[in-house]
Amino acid sequence: MARPEIVDKLDAFLTAQMPPAEERDIVYLLVEIRKIIDHDNAVVTYPILKFYADWCVHTRKDRLTKEMIAILGDIYNAAAAAILQPHSPLGAADPARDFIYMSRLRNDLRRFLSTYGLPGSLVDSDDNWVSFVALLVKVLENQPIIDSSNKLGNVSQFTFLPANARCVIGRMDFKTPVAGNPFYQIGNFY
Repeated sequence: MARPEIVDKLDAFLTAQMPPAEERDIVYLLVEIRKIIDHDNAVVTYPILKFYADWCVHTRKDRLTKEMIAILGDIYNAAAAAILQPHSPLGAADPARDFIYMSRLRNDLRRFLSTYGLPGSLVDSDDNWVSFVALLVKVLENQPIIDSSNKLGNVSQFTFLPANARCVIGRMDFKTPVAGNPFYQIGNFY
């Protein structure tokens, strides 16, 4: 299928399916976006978007991009600090919270939609974005990011765990426990 036809299909989908209602809507959207990224050789332009598009169709993600290595490294550093100093405030910048709310994915997706002249209500509306994230987390549950190449230091994996509707639980497992803790878990609701 040619790129213009895929863009037209995405345009119709994004117009009709807001907010997204089912997990299959999320998978369809990301698979079609990935086709365009591949067609236009735009992986370096949308690295986070491409990563999530790949992750949603794999039972485990073990090919890590430099961007995802950096994000998971930041989460590890914040998690280790929270474990070692449990009563300290997290501060305004919390990499784990940003990751579970998929802030960087939202930015990549916003740029992608703008570049291809596609409707932006998915990323411009907080309600639509929360619906998208809640469904994407359900797609990604128990599909861990695995450190098979040993590039994540003390992180062995990150996974989203099953949770109630509009809730998210993320868990980072450590290769070596941090202050006796084999993992760090963060949860929130939308």
